[in-house]
Amino acid sequence: MSTLMEIEEAAAQLPSPDFVQLLEDLHDLATARVALGELKEDPAGAVAWDQLKCELDALHG
Repeated sequence: MSTLMEIEEAAAQLPSPDFVQLLEDLHDLATARVALGELKEDPAGAVAWDQLKCELDALHG
């Protein structure tokens, strides 16, 4: 299984605008994965959805 960094490096070598979107999507998935990991660690804890949304919005400028 490829790491996020390996996928990013490979996608960065491709000229298509679709791969720019792929990189943005990968960053979104990584950010969401962190949030889900925090929820898994503490199921009773609150997820900072507003903070997550702000982080995802910031990735898209």
